Amino acid sequence: LLVGAARGESRDYASVKEEAERLYAEKSYARAHSLYAESHPPTIEERRWVAFRLADTRWRMDPEGESEEAQGELSALLESTPRPLWMEIQESLGDSWWVPQQRRQWHRAWPHYQEALGGWAESRDLERARKRYLGLVERISQPEGSSPEPYHHYGRYGGSLPLEVLENALSLARSDHERTQLNYLLATTLRSQGDWILQQRIPAAFQAALRAGRDAPWYDDALYQYAQWLSGHGRPVIDEHGGESYRPDHRQALKLYRRLVAEFDEGETRYWRQAQRAIAEITSPQLQVMVSNVFLPGSEIAFDLIARNLEEVGLALHPVQLDEALDLEQRADWSDWIEGVRIRGSKPIRSWSMVLDAKGDHAQRRERIRLEVPLEAGAYLVLAKSGDVRARALLL
Repeated sequence: LLVGAARGESRDYASVKEEAERLYAEKSYARAHSLYAESHPPTIEERRWVAFRLADTRWRMDPEGESEEAQGELSALLESTPRPLWMEIQESLGDSWWVPQQRRQWHRAWPHYQEALGGWAESRDLERARKRYLGLVERISQPEGSSPEPYHHYGRYGGSLPLEVLENALSLARSDHERTQLNYLLATTLRSQGDWILQQRIPAAFQAALRAGRDAPWYDDALYQYAQWLSGHGRPVIDEHGGESYRPDHRQALKLYRRLVAEFDEGETRYWRQAQRAIAEITSPQLQVMVSNVFLPGSEIAFDLIARNLEEVGLALHPVQLDEALDLEQRADWSDWIEGVRIRGSKPIRSWSMVLDAKGDHAQRRERIRLEVPLEAGAYLVLAKSGDVRARALLL
């Protein structure tokens, strides 16, 4: 009779555990907690499991609330728990610091996640370990509850995985979905690496991520961030002096920005307006004059002309008497005071034009202009013009 009762109790616990785990998978943590609290685990191993689940569901029921008690219970369990439950506990402790939006303390979460990942990497239950390793990487990169945040992206709050972890995960991936997502995480992680050789892997990683197509949740992120990297940081290249350097690729970036706005409507991606602004920035004509310092009389005088999408620029140099020519009272915004320097009726002491090396690559050109003849002491207004685009700077 005692043996039969024990078997009945075991069967009862097994059904309770099955139901509780089903509720847990549905994120009904309070109901799962209630079932486990009333259960009667028949073995030491199952009692450890129930103790873990009670502490784990306690903080998950109210992730934004106080969870120190549950974290303390989980930490205490680590001391006497064998694997693989030990990895489960480490994951829960990591989640308790990473999942709640009001907490998000990566520096507290990562040590636990690191232990869990290391434990799964050493596990002999290969298929289970593979799934748990990949699942943990995905959960870290997209924590529960982050989807409603309009500007959440991988790496926000500091949660970037080490390169080694992502490379391990890629070696474990079996499906195209897993590979494309991991390549996106790899590309964004490589962006933060200062190593010139590692940066050469970024284009291939982004291109592999984009194969997922627009239905992938990270697809628009990959398009926008790849375009940003190309137009801002640039590809690693060997420069004309044989040194390691980076060269922006505005043409390829422009294709990616246009692809984003073509494949998505404005309300479908948070990057739509940013991509439109980036397209205008890359394609619009731009002109700027930069005078870096005041010059001593008789010294060589030089300034910089910065242009984009322009083939020719006209330049003129006007002497100005600032106490008479400068009108600040008519300026609505004093930050553009240079526009208030009047030159009506003034004749330039020099005017000339420059043909720029415009290659159609939308790159910014910087030309150093040196004046061959010294100027008398005083103030001068440098004017640059190309079509409707104008710029001015004060030379003293």
